[in-house]
Amino acid sequence: MPNQSADVSVHASAEEMLWQKLADADEETYVVLLRHAIAPGTGDPENFQLDDCSTQRNLSEAGRQQAREIGETFRDRNVAETQTNQVKDYIATNTAPGVIVMVTHQVNITALSDIFPQSGSAVVIQLKDGHLDVLGQLLADNS
Repeated sequence: MPNQSADVSVHASAEEMLWQKLADADEETYVVLLRHAIAPGTGDPENFQLDDCSTQRNLSEAGRQQAREIGETFRDRNVAETQTNQVKDYIATNTAPGVIVMVTHQVNITALSDIFPQSGSAVVIQLKDGHLDVLGQLLADNS
């Protein structure tokens, strides 16, 4: 019978190593592909308006709480304000070491990483020599 506590420990240490890489991202470029938090239903309603959030599929209260907790986790690990500014720089210059956090949908993340993330979880990718290298997942037990 597999040792579940060993599996949890390995997962926790692998996730901790990813958090450390993101916190120390001085010379490398990492991309965090974060699947948005829980939103009930599938897709936006047929007549949604992009400039009117009330017409779109929105996060449930559980999803809003999950989003707050995800933000706190990034802030607590010093992967937030500095990285937000780095994203702006990346957009302007197209190259900047650091962490880029992109909140998106499962299909986009799976297309880039071959990983099917749960709502509120993330896949970490390193940009290296023009290639995407999938390093692992964060927050996978969040949903």
